Amino acid sequence: MWALARFTDETLRARTGAQLGKLASLLITVGFAIALPFAARGSAGDASDIVVIAALRWLTWVAASAIALSAVGARDDSAPARELALARGHSSVAFALAESIAAGRRVLWVVGTPACLLGLLAVGCSRSLALVGVRLLLLLGALAYVVALALLVAVLARVSRDVAPTRPRTALLLLVVLPHLVHGIFPRVPSVPAFSSFLLHHLSGLGAIIQ
Repeated sequence: MWALARFTDETLRARTGAQLGKLASLLITVGFAIALPFAARGSAGDASDIVVIAALRWLTWVAASAIALSAVGARDDSAPARELALARGHSSVAFALAESIAAGRRVLWVVGTPACLLGLLAVGCSRSLALVGVRLLLLLGALAYVVALALLVAVLARVSRDVAPTRPRTALLLLVVLPHLVHGIFPRVPSVPAFSSFLLHHLSGLGAIIQ
């Protein structure tokens, strides 16, 4: 199974959308890494946590979104890889599961690496031991957020393909947009943007520990 997951990950990584997501991740990381030391030494106090959380938000909606759209793709995009996997003795169910795992792995790498680097930079810019502890909590929280995001992308990619095999990208967009429109009227209805905002909001609350 893991060999098949690596194979599907290599296939996904070669797609244009995934490459654009990786490029976006690099640019976002560089930009926020430049801004973070200035935020850590601002006149109003250390605001590096705000920079890390803002970076996570951008990474979510630019890099992870590009990977998700690339992961669902069109049915013909994965047809050669599926045929090769079936020829090697893997079942269609195993291939579908491997596709989901690949989508999650891509998100873990493309979003998780910048989150780790920016979190460590925030720790390094801390000017007190108490703040170091808070920034370490922020780092752990950011990594937990990335894991949750990777699982969410994997599930959404699978559901989109199952619901609309011929138009999975449209299904993915509808799964994200429609529940959020309903959420605006009925806040108890869950949505992907609301879930992401909820987690990032609680990450930002870690800064209150030292106040």
